[in-house]
Amino acid sequence: MDITVVAIDPGAYGALVAIYNNGEVEYECMPMTLSKHRVVDAIRVGEFIDRVSHTDVIVVWENVHSFPGQGVASSFKFGLQTGLVVGAAISRASGNGVLLSQHKVSPRDWKKHFDLIKTNKEAAVAKMQELLPNHDFSGLNKQAISGVADAYLIGRYFIDTSLS
Repeated sequence: MDITVVAIDPGAYGALVAIYNNGEVEYECMPMTLSKHRVVDAIRVGEFIDRVSHTDVIVVWENVHSFPGQGVASSFKFGLQTGLVVGAAISRASGNGVLLSQHKVSPRDWKKHFDLIKTNKEAAVAKMQELLPNHDFSGLNKQAISGVADAYLIGRYFIDTSLS
């Protein structure tokens, strides 16, 4: 069965990553509006889904939550961002008739799977580069590649544990 896993790291500096059956990867750093208040650009999320949904799609995202000491306003904004990106991806894939299923992935689960508990962001980037040795990420800055790495590893975790 031809399936594309669309993985989402929902943070403002997160990313959308499509992992195809043949192992090829396509990604986009989290599309944001250019307004005063940075908000996920749901239209561009939908365009990404259109571009990558040549086959059936499974949407997978990191099951994020607020942290102790995080302010109410920033917690609300983070939840809003997550809802916008996940909702846009699921609704577009569903509207295109290609959505197979949707899944949340715990940060602890995917990080444990790749032995990344209590490591820095660079460790996730190194793991992604190890798994994708022929992919060129040189056009991404440190923040952008970190979001792509997290999204990719979320998707790979799902593939390794649920589709294998």
